[in-house]
Amino acid sequence: MDIAAGAGGELDEAIGAAAPESDGMTLPETSRDRREHGFTLLELIVVLVILGLALSLVLAQGPVRSPTAEFDSTVRQVTGALRLARSRAIADDRMVAVLFVPRGFRLDQETPIAFSSDISVSGKRLISFTPDGGSSGGEVMLRMGERQMVIGVDWLSGRVTLSGRG
Repeated sequence: MDIAAGAGGELDEAIGAAAPESDGMTLPETSRDRREHGFTLLELIVVLVILGLALSLVLAQGPVRSPTAEFDSTVRQVTGALRLARSRAIADDRMVAVLFVPRGFRLDQETPIAFSSDISVSGKRLISFTPDGGSSGGEVMLRMGERQMVIGVDWLSGRVTLSGRG
């Protein structure tokens, strides 16, 4: 008898004894095998409920509102409107005006733009730009609480400048 053949036979017997009985076509499933196939419906429902609760808590807080960012945005909007008015006056060869009211402004007869209720405006109520690039000049101050920004318009050049206080 060959040593290799004898060892192989003993090995086959050891493997056969250790393997669970089956019909030879399928292997029995263990709990580990079932987990590898995916999530159960119950697990998916639990995760969706938890995500829904978390989302409802976030939405209940409402949109995040930053007064500082809102004020900075308004300052940029007013500065941009003044610069646009100057550009329009030059391009269209006509007078263009920006009218300021206590809670907003209007550029060249367009729809008025309102500020947030926390922001107030003071200073010159009407700034006009001429076709040569000049303007009536003046300053407009935007204020929100302790913060305030002064937007200046040079009468000769129509240049718009910004300076902050507070």
